[in-house]
Amino acid sequence: MGQKATVPGDVKGSSSEVLRLQSGQKVRLNFRLEDSISKAAIKPHQVFIQFIHKKSQIAITYIAVAESTGSYSFKLNVNTAAEDFDYESGVYSMALVVGDTLLSNSVSWTIVDVEFPANAGAVSRTAEEEDVAQLSVRSDAGAKRSHPLFGTGPTKAKKELFHTFRTPDPRPSNLVSFTFTGLCLSPLLIILIAWPMLGANIRNFPLSLSALVFHAGLTGIFGLYLCYWVHLNMFVTLRYLGIIGLITFLAGHRLLRHMTSLRKSSPPSNN
Repeated sequence: MGQKATVPGDVKGSSSEVLRLQSGQKVRLNFRLEDSISKAAIKPHQVFIQFIHKKSQIAITYIAVAESTGSYSFKLNVNTAAEDFDYESGVYSMALVVGDTLLSNSVSWTIVDVEFPANAGAVSRTAEEEDVAQLSVRSDAGAKRSHPLFGTGPTKAKKELFHTFRTPDPRPSNLVSFTFTGLCLSPLLIILIAWPMLGANIRNFPLSLSALVFHAGLTGIFGLYLCYWVHLNMFVTLRYLGIIGLITFLAGHRLLRHMTSLRKSSPPSNN
């Protein structure tokens, strides 16, 4: 069960007055976090000191240092911290931010408003400019600048992203496609014409069921390879190949037995 954190409402410095800083001055803050019942010092998981610019809402966050005595301290040199603030003068809200898993409500307590002096060559930052917290490469000082940890800072719509896929290469015309297909099939036509010329014994082709199934299986295997090349994947092709291959194997085995029996039953020729 989380505990509820409370902050005092009458602490010195929480008034509407602005603490004006000068070049060379330092800001020091010492505070102690304790249990409201036992008055024992507590150490939350996260304790920050955050400066939020009144106009641009850009936040600069520092980590409060835990002391051995149980208290926390924070020191800020106006001159050396100018780079962290991007040399931007103006009024900042100095807030204490406390977070812990045992707290049901995190604390964001504005302690005082401070005004930083103007610096030579300072460049003003507005809410419409690029958010330095989202840059891919940032300096150590730029890493401290972001939107406030609590609430929403100035936002704007991000640029709409457009993506165009690569235009497919133009396909050849039908005349070129059919001509290429005919050239690929021409060796089969040449074989069919050359077989009778070479004296192939086509008449001795056995007209049995096993022979027809075997040759149909071989044709189906080559057709399956063509389908795999066009649109099938490997797993579907192997499944169909297993079925067609088994039938072709059985038919081929039966065809070989039939041809062997015919050869043994035929009388030997006399030379």
